[in-house]
Amino acid sequence: MSDFLSLVSRITREHRRSFAIAIGGASVYAVCTVLSAFAVSRVIDEAITPRFEDGKVGPQSVVLAMVLITAVGIVRAASVVTRRSYAGITEWRAAGTLATSVIDRICKQPVWWLRTRMTGEVISRMTIDAEAAVAMLAPLPFASSVVVLLGFAAVAMLVSDPILGGIGLCVIPLLAGVNLRYQRRVDALFARAQEHLGDLSSTVHESFEAVTVVKAFGAEEREARRLSRVAERLRDARIETVRFRSRFESLLDLVPSTGIIVLLLAGSWRIGEGQMTVGELGGFMYLFTLLSFPLRIIGYAVSELPHSRAGLAHIDGLLGEAMLTTMVPDKVHGLGVEIRDLRVVPHGHAEPTLDIHHLDIARGACLAVVGETGSGKSTLVGVIAGILAYDGRVRVGRRGVAPVFQETFLFAATLRENLLLGQRRSDEEILEALRIADAESFVTELVDGLDTAVGERGVGLSGGQRQRVALARALLADRDVVVLDDTTSALDPQTEAVVMRNLVGRLGDKTLVVVTSRPLTVSLIGNVVFLVEGRVFDRGTHEELLGRCPRYEALMDSYETDRRER
Repeated sequence: MSDFLSLVSRITREHRRSFAIAIGGASVYAVCTVLSAFAVSRVIDEAITPRFEDGKVGPQSVVLAMVLITAVGIVRAASVVTRRSYAGITEWRAAGTLATSVIDRICKQPVWWLRTRMTGEVISRMTIDAEAAVAMLAPLPFASSVVVLLGFAAVAMLVSDPILGGIGLCVIPLLAGVNLRYQRRVDALFARAQEHLGDLSSTVHESFEAVTVVKAFGAEEREARRLSRVAERLRDARIETVRFRSRFESLLDLVPSTGIIVLLLAGSWRIGEGQMTVGELGGFMYLFTLLSFPLRIIGYAVSELPHSRAGLAHIDGLLGEAMLTTMVPDKVHGLGVEIRDLRVVPHGHAEPTLDIHHLDIARGACLAVVGETGSGKSTLVGVIAGILAYDGRVRVGRRGVAPVFQETFLFAATLRENLLLGQRRSDEEILEALRIADAESFVTELVDGLDTAVGERGVGLSGGQRQRVALARALLADRDVVVLDDTTSALDPQTEAVVMRNLVGRLGDKTLVVVTSRPLTVSLIGNVVFLVEGRVFDRGTHEELLGRCPRYEALMDSYETDRRER
């Protein structure tokens, strides 16, 4: 019981007013249910029975019976509307609160935390699990009012006839036993089904994300089999849960129905003995019949409890994860990039992937970051951009950093919206950024120009076009430092040369940091830092490193040879 109360308190904590109104409406319904049984009993004894026995009935009795039943019915109907309305309001507001808490936690976690999670899994926490967690709120106000109803009904039945009242009350512990047994068995079933539902959501999302790879490699059958296996596990878990729940609901029907038969037999005998009237038996049976459905609602609420527990457990699992450190470089006026005693040890690694004692890039300077695969180039970009945790001191220009990552992302919006991301810029400013990125020509050829919808992830543009749009977006952000992580990899050498010349010559006092592997790009930038195993191995101009660093020369030769062969 304490677990149940704490669960309800947790879910309704921020919506107690609407929940209390729903409980109040349900309680009024319970009282009216008991009163309606007395009304039925009075109508039978004072209106119906006299009509059969005496052949007539006074109009006053008929009017009084009609007014009594109508008044009780109106109040009862109003309480039902109140209960259902505010129960629904509480349910969906609570689901929104849980989903918002998940979204807030996700937004506060650093980017590298998100990369350790399946996107579908994260989405299911704020949708499927949030809805599951509040599933018990819809029947709960009605179920809680049954406590009030049982109290009034127990007194009313015992006062009406102690023997029949005792028989009727025996049904309550039977139903309580059925509910308790059901709850113990179904908890594990619901938890397993909820886990499989999250797996299915993650797998489907991943399959849609990889649709290009799947179709290109003809792996449709493989993906279909993989999705089928996950769906079959969910189906089997759901079938097992439904099978168990159907047996439970059959018992919920059987127990009250058996009680009604026993009460009719006993009541007929009591009437024959002159111990009660037909009206009293009619009111008694009406009250017991009204009780049977609310008692089922208790069972329904109990049946949703494991569902809610499973959903809330998944949400708590995400919310209970420790907040990981997000490091944002200090912003200093008049500065380019300044790094001191930098160490980056990713989660799950024993050794640092980046270990730089000292690295300065002057304001307005251009620097190429070169290194072999796994040397820490992208990690350095992540540190400067403020999306990776690190130890040490990193400072950048006051207006911050505009990164362009290796994986270009465009929203399913217009080209203008992707370039501005909510900023206000004139068309001339936008076109100037597109000119620097050598993107103006293809943008002006689009049917709707800047207002062309680029599709999901920019599917309407080629890889090179997406990279140039992302570069123009970074320039429009007007930050002190622009960082490119192999951003021009999809461009041909001639286009790349045009873009790099524009950047080097037209960025003014902005600092440019470019991760690249192309000798032509490196030669255009001039200044180079050469990373080996996360450390600064050498630094100088491109010509200086070619002359004094054999390892750098070998790397540049391998890139150039590879380019010629391709």
